[in-house]
Order: sequence, then structure tokens, then C-alpha cells
Amino acid sequence: MTKKCEGGAIDFNNRARITVRRQLRGDANDRHQRLQPPPARSVFGQHAFSFRVVQPWNDLPPELKDCTVAEFPSLFKKHLWQVYSECDQ
Repeated sequence: MTKKCEGGAIDFNNRARITVRRQLRGDANDRHQRLQPPPARSVFGQHAFSFRVVQPWNDLPPELKDCTVAEFPSLFKKHLWQVYSECDQ
């Protein structure tokens, strides 16, 4: 859903509460700004979509963030296979 929001495929402002995090040293080579979750004062707030999506989105490689909405599902599946095959070794 986040990729659809970022790509403009659906009309939902997923960044209404999500802010852009300040750039850190490790982020210098990454042209994608890292996101920061909104403040959550309760467990209920930590289960909100806008809070839960930030860390997985920040962990995605740049080629997944740059691809089109149509390409994303197949590229994401390939990425998951690579991640899980590395864990098994």
C-alpha cells in the first residue's frame, strides 16, 4: 500500500503524519530520505499503519523504491527470496 501511495496509484496521503528524518552519516550515499514514524503515545498508536510502515520502508533497497507500482510486487518477491535464502545459509 505504501508503494501505491508513493506512486500516486491511490488517493491516500500516507505521509500525513510521517516526517522525513534528518540525514545521518550512513545515509549520505542514499538519495532516498529516510522516514521517521509519527509520535505514538500508546500501544494503539504504535499499531497504526503510519507508524508500522516506516521501518520496513526505510529498510527497502533503492531499486524497490524507484520502480513503478506495477513492477513492485514481482521485484519485492525476488527481494524476499534473496533475503530468506541468505538467512538459511
